[in-house]
Amino acid sequence: MKTLVALAATTLIVASHVGAAPTLPCGSTLFASVTLTSDLVCPAGVDALTIGADSVRIELNGYSILGGYQYPTNLVSSVGVRSTGFNKLQIIGPGRVDGFSDPIQITGGGNHVIQQVRIDQLSYVTLRNVSGSLVESNRLTWLRLQSDPGQVAGKNQILRNDIPNGYIGLRGCFTADNLVADNVISAQGYAITLYEGANRNRLASNRISTTSGGIILTDASDNYVDHNRIEVAPGNGWGIRIVANGSPIPCASTILNAWNNAVFKNEVDGGQTGIQFAGGLAGFAKDNRVTDNVLQNQSLAALVFTAGAENNDARGNLYPTPPTFIDLGRGNLWP
Repeated sequence: MKTLVALAATTLIVASHVGAAPTLPCGSTLFASVTLTSDLVCPAGVDALTIGADSVRIELNGYSILGGYQYPTNLVSSVGVRSTGFNKLQIIGPGRVDGFSDPIQITGGGNHVIQQVRIDQLSYVTLRNVSGSLVESNRLTWLRLQSDPGQVAGKNQILRNDIPNGYIGLRGCFTADNLVADNVISAQGYAITLYEGANRNRLASNRISTTSGGIILTDASDNYVDHNRIEVAPGNGWGIRIVANGSPIPCASTILNAWNNAVFKNEVDGGQTGIQFAGGLAGFAKDNRVTDNVLQNQSLAALVFTAGAENNDARGNLYPTPPTFIDLGRGNLWP
C-alpha cells in the first residue's frame, strides 16, 4: 500500500507503508511507484503527473487519469504523464490516460513499459530519444517514436496495439532497430510511416485498413516490411509507398534516398496502386527489393515506378487479379 507525503502544492513523494493511499492531486511529481484507488481528474490545461525518479510504476488499477482536452472542440495543451531523462517508467493498465493533448510524453531514458492503457481522444503518445522500451496491448490513437539529431531511439517494441482512426510514426536518422508488429490499425491517412531517415526497423504482421494509404517509407533505408495485411479503400491511395522527398533532412543535413528496403510477403487489397516507388531530380527510390507480395484489386496499377525510381527489383510478386504496371523510372525489374 502507499501513502503520499506532500512536499509542495503540486509536488509529492510516494513511500511505502501499511494504509490506504490518498487521492493524487493534479500536478504531482512522483518519486516512487503508486497504485490508483480512484480516478484522477484534472481541469483543461493542467498536467496530471510528472515523473521525478527512475523505476516509477503507475498502476492504473482499472481507474483513469483524465484531462479536459477534447478534439477538436477544446484543444488546450496538457500532458497526462510526463517523464524527462528517467529510466524504467511503467504505466500499467487496465485503465485510461485520456483527455490530454499529450496523454503520455516520455523523453530520454530507456526500458520503459506502456501496457494495457486506453486512449480514445485523438492525441499523441510520444516516445522521444528512448530505447529498449515496450508499448504493448494498448488502445491508442497516434503514436510517435522519434530521435533528435545525435540522439537514439532504438530497440523499442510496439506490439499488439489496437489503433482505431490513428497511426504509428517512426521519425529520424537515429530511429533504428525497432519492431512494430501485430498491431491492428485503421486510418484515414497512412497507418504506419517511417520518415526522415528511419532505418533498420521492421514492420511485421500488422493488420491495416485505410482510406488512403497503408505503409509509407519516406527517405528511409534498410527497413524490413513483411507479412502485413493492408486493405485500402477501392480506387484510392497506395498500399505501400517508398518515396524520396528530395529535401534536406535535419538529422543528416543532406538529401536522403529511400533505398535498400526489403518488402516481402505482404498482402495489399484495393487502392489505386499496390506498391509505388517515387523519387525526383534530387532524391531517388532505388535498390529496393520487393518480392512475394500479393497485390490485387488495384484500380490504376499493381506496381508504379515514377521518375526517380531506379534499379528496384520487384520480380516475383503474385497478382490474383489482372495487373497493370507503370514504369517511368530506370533499371527497374518487374513483374
